[in-house]
Amino acid sequence: PSSSLAYGPTITNINDLSIKSDAVNTNISYSVTDVDSTLNCNTAITVSSSNTGVLPNADISKSGTAPNCVITINPSLNVAGTSTVTVSVSDGVLSANDTFNVSIVN
Repeated sequence: PSSSLAYGPTITNINDLSIKSDAVNTNISYSVTDVDSTLNCNTAITVSSSNTGVLPNADISKSGTAPNCVITINPSLNVAGTSTVTVSVSDGVLSANDTFNVSIVN
């Protein structure tokens, strides 16, 4: 009998950060890999904010070509607070995620 092992994707650790509320295009680089498949940074990755009053999901975008992915944050003006951002990568079968805190200061 044959057996196959499925290897899930991996994501590098993203460090917590603090940005000003008027910052434009704060880019956060990270890496994703999967030995079983080629991943697309836009379609294989989801990003969500735990506090959409401080950091709406619409203020977070994704780009890049795996393994070199980028999250861009464009916070709303005059909003301060902290949100935990979860980045998940899936190969369609298995997934991995990382969380980091974004503190937005005026």
